[in-house]
This record gives sequence, structure tokens and C-alpha cells, in this order.
Amino acid sequence: MKASAPQLAKQLGEELTAQMKANAIDHRQFAKSLGVPYRTLNFWLSADRNVPAHMLPVFCKHLEKEICAFQGKKQAREAFKALDILEEAAGRVVFDVPHSAELEANDFIVVQRLISEVGEALQSLARTLQDNRVEDHEMPETLKEIDDVITECVRLKRWLHMRCAADKLKYAHETSNSSNEGVIPKRLF
Repeated sequence: MKASAPQLAKQLGEELTAQMKANAIDHRQFAKSLGVPYRTLNFWLSADRNVPAHMLPVFCKHLEKEICAFQGKKQAREAFKALDILEEAAGRVVFDVPHSAELEANDFIVVQRLISEVGEALQSLARTLQDNRVEDHEMPETLKEIDDVITECVRLKRWLHMRCAADKLKYAHETSNSSNEGVIPKRLF
């Protein structure tokens, strides 16, 4: 690797290389699935060249597919660590948007899930702060619980958008009828 390679490119290359190695991904096949020459993929992994911005999400999605095939869905999040590195460099944090194709029938259930996650996070935080010290071994569980709250907030936000769209369709006739109130209908004779 060139000594002049930016630190961020180096981190990205190392992370992508680690993911490919951990999941026994064949570089030639992977380059072919991305639609890039094998040599280009190796340049990206060694940080001799930057992964183009438009290719990084494609790279991660292909990596996710490979990880799911090798380790199962639970490990799929690992495929996006390179994007996490960029977000961290920008001072941002990324959370997965929970996929929900169906609108929850009961409003109470949606809110109840969030309240449950908040409760679990507060319990974990209380255990972490119980001795007035925050130690390395306590961090993973507490951070996971806090991340779960944020994910549930994102789910609630998505649900609210879906609910709004569904309500617009459901009550569209009321809106069109109310806009005609006070209008005297024309007689057709």
C-alpha cells in the first residue's frame, strides 16, 4: 500500500478485506459480480485507489449477499461496516431502517414496543452506572440496548409515514366530500 494513501481509504480497504477474508469470498468472483476488473477490486482493497462513492453501497450490498450465504442473516450487518467508517468520519451515526411491509393494526402495539425498548435500555444503563464507573465490558450490552431504542424510534417514524399514507387513502372520500360542502349542485334539467 502506498504511504500516501489517506487514512480513511486505508481503513476502508482493511475493513473490506477483512470481511472478504472472514467470509471466504473469492476475489475474482466478487469482482465479476460487481462488474469491475479483478485488478480494480484489488486496488480498492489495498487502498491504492479509492472505492468510488457510487460503488461503495453496491459493494456492501454484494458483500451482504455473500455474508448471508456464508453465515446467515444475523451477520448481514457486518457487510456495511465500511459505510459505518465513513459515517463516523463525518461525525454521524447510521441505523438500519427496520423493514415492515405491513402496517401494524394496533397503534398501541407500536408505542408499546418503543416503551419496552426504552425500559430495557434504562435497566442496562442503571446496571452500567451502578458502581459509578463505566467499564469496557459493560459497554457492548448498554450500547446495544440504546441502539435498539433508536431502531425502534426509526420503526415508529416509518410506521407513522405508512399510517399517514394509509389514512389518506382511507379518508380520501371524506376530504373530497368536505371540499364540496357549501357548493350548490347544478341541476341537470
